[in-house]
Amino acid sequence: MTPDVEIFYPDTFDIKDYPSELQFLQMAKASGVRSTTLMQEIDKNIADLILDDEKLARAHMEIENQSQPNAGLRSIPTSLNNEQEAV
Repeated sequence: MTPDVEIFYPDTFDIKDYPSELQFLQMAKASGVRSTTLMQEIDKNIADLILDDEKLARAHMEIENQSQPNAGLRSIPTSLNNEQEAV
């Protein structure tokens, strides 16, 4: 007797630590290194973590087309929980 159900398992498993990676990228962005290329790549990596595939290509294009990627740089908390702790 053969079963009526087939089970498909993924070939790979994603075990990224998204909160830690996002915190690292935020700290790198706030480090004060003045490099347009570095800031653009950090922004792209942040977008990679947050956006789905539909919006990701558009976000990458927007980041690459910014004339001054540092213009929007603001103070970034060193802990992802700072806002929650203040409540």
